[in-house]
Order: sequence, then C-alpha cells, then structure tokens
Amino acid sequence: MKEQMETSLKLLQFVADSQLTLTQVNGQRKLGPPPGWTGPPPGPKCEIFVGSIPRNYYEPEIVLIFSSVGNIYELRLMMEFSGTNRGYCFIMYATEEEAARAVKELDQYEVYPGKRIGVVASTNNCRLYINQLPRTIDTASIVKKIYEVTDDIDKVSVYRNLTGLVSYALVSYKTHRGAAMGRRRLAPESATLFNNCEVNVEWANLNMTPSNVEYSDYRSPLATRYASKEMRHNFSDQHKFSTWRKLWIYLAKAEMVCTSRTNYHN
Repeated sequence: MKEQMETSLKLLQFVADSQLTLTQVNGQRKLGPPPGWTGPPPGPKCEIFVGSIPRNYYEPEIVLIFSSVGNIYELRLMMEFSGTNRGYCFIMYATEEEAARAVKELDQYEVYPGKRIGVVASTNNCRLYINQLPRTIDTASIVKKIYEVTDDIDKVSVYRNLTGLVSYALVSYKTHRGAAMGRRRLAPESATLFNNCEVNVEWANLNMTPSNVEYSDYRSPLATRYASKEMRHNFSDQHKFSTWRKLWIYLAKAEMVCTSRTNYHN
C-alpha cells in the first residue's frame, strides 16, 4: 500500500510539473499531447511499441528514457485493473525520424542490470484473424457475438471453403487502437465465445487478400442484382447488431443519469 501511494504521488507530481494531460480509458493510460501542440497529430509511422517494461515502471520512468531521443507526442501505457502496468506501451513521437532513432538506439536498452526492453516500430494493423470457428455456424451468429464483446468495429467478414463450411473470420476495426483493445477482450474469452470450441484470435496478416468471402451485409437471392451496397449495409447483420449495441449504451447512460438525479433529490 505504501509503495502504491508513493507511485501515485510521484505520478501526480510528474503530471503537474510537465503540464501534460493524463487520462485512463479502456485499460490504457494516455499521457499527452504536449501543451501548445498545434496541427494534426503525427502519422502512424511515428509510433513505436515498447515491450518487457518492468512492472514497477510508469510514465515518469518511461518518459525519462524515451525523451532522450526525441519529442514525445503521446504515451499509451497498458494497465491492469489492479493498477499495475501490463508490461508494454505505445509511444508516438513528433516525427518519423525520432521514432526510427528510438528503435535504433533503445531496442534492448538495459533499464537495470539484467532487464532489457524491446523497442520496435508499431504496426498499424486494424484487422484481427479468428479461426477454429464452428464449421457450420451462420454468419449472423459470428457477427452478433463479436459485436457483443468489442467496440470500434468497421466490418466483419466470414470466409468459407468451397463446400460452404466456415474457414475463418476477419474483423476490421476503424483504428489500430480499436483492434488492439478488441484482441485484448476476445483472446481471454476464446474458449467461451462459441459452444464446444476454442477459437484462435491473432493479428491478421497485412497482405491477406482472401477469396470466398461472405461479408456481413444483407444477402438474398435478389440482393446482388437489385440492391445497392448502401441498401445491403442498412439491412445487414453488422448494422443491426451495432445499432442495438449503441441503443443499449445510450439506455444505460440515461438510466445512470436518472438514478443520479433521484439520489441527489432524495
């Protein structure tokens, strides 16, 4: 307890001294952007991945190391519910040159005797690959389950072999961060997502261009002939399940507001 309090006080003092903004959302703690930043955020090639971080290292220690090679725009430290870090983070620099310098100079950097960190360029991958699915399951069931567990989804595509059995699914997210959080949620539930099987959840190969896809849009004998792409999307399982999820979230928020007001007046 004493160590946790000292760590928290150190972090608060660091944030106050640096005048940076610290927020925690969906299992990650974000530091930055720097005060006075103008213009758009840096591109995806400005981001690096840092692994094997000591569990007692937090933003003050990490910034001290990585600010030595360039100007940090944002630091995203992955956190456990207990308050300890998960051993890895993402750091975005102001320029691509600074990110490349961090990979070159800080990969295998020894933070203390016998403990080295790994630093690589962050891959802007927005797709997850899910295989070992039930072979005869329908597309709607797969889409519904994925939307129940994850957010920020752009599209779910189910791929089948020539006999119509499910081979695998590709889940496309709107951002790399959304995909990373999706993998973090799906992987621990791989044995319970579908009955009597344990699926495998991995990052999709960036060069995958498979065929025999059954997209998560509306399919009927007349769809491909008469329905536009927009119309098929409006009647798709993906659109239906994402709308249900949004309505559920709005309802939950409204109930929380009503409960808070009731408790306040009482």
